[in-house]
Amino acid sequence: MRAVLLNITMGERPDEPAELYKFATMVSIACGGNGVDERSIRRAMTGARDAWAKVVAHVSFPCDADGRLPRGTEAEAVRDAMREQCAAVLRVAEWQGARIYAVKPHEALLEAACEERRIADAVLDGAFEGLGMEVPLVGPFEGTMLDYVRQGNLDYLREAFADRMYRADGMLCPRNEEGALVVDPQAAAEQALKLARSGKYDAICVHSDTPGAVAVAGTVRTALESQGLLSK
Repeated sequence: MRAVLLNITMGERPDEPAELYKFATMVSIACGGNGVDERSIRRAMTGARDAWAKVVAHVSFPCDADGRLPRGTEAEAVRDAMREQCAAVLRVAEWQGARIYAVKPHEALLEAACEERRIADAVLDGAFEGLGMEVPLVGPFEGTMLDYVRQGNLDYLREAFADRMYRADGMLCPRNEEGALVVDPQAAAEQALKLARSGKYDAICVHSDTPGAVAVAGTVRTALESQGLLSK
């Protein structure tokens, strides 16, 4: 078994509990979307830096009412958005003496990238242009995006979720399904241990907008650390 990073998504809302940072060994900082600006990026970067957590650029693209990228989205528009978002988070990182460890596409963007190679290329090219370097991509254990990354000989971090329910086939339950979120801290911790012990993953994620996120993240961290499965 290999130890995993505990990744917590931050920077999407001004009322996110600051206590979450102390549980993270990796923080995915939102660098695009509603309510995200330089101030929110600075706040999240400071929290990650003070917690000695690795910093991930959490990139996104505007979705339609169904939570998907609009039909016919131009690849160049995605590339431009990735470049701008990553350049913005890089500016803050450099000012605070931090570095960007990886890039993580938001769920809807990742789904679109897995469906269309042109979107996947736009995500990767735009992100790396904005950062001025290639960094690992954070994504699911298997699938189209992993294939694309391998073809480009790029580094990839396989991520699973402590606070999301999985189907019997290993796929995530859609967020709009009843019971899709794991909000019981002990259940989330047990799932995190199971995922970590599988040896398939490099990171386990907890979302800051999950109800009771502080209790969930704290219990997950304690469980992983007590079993020697937390990577710092």
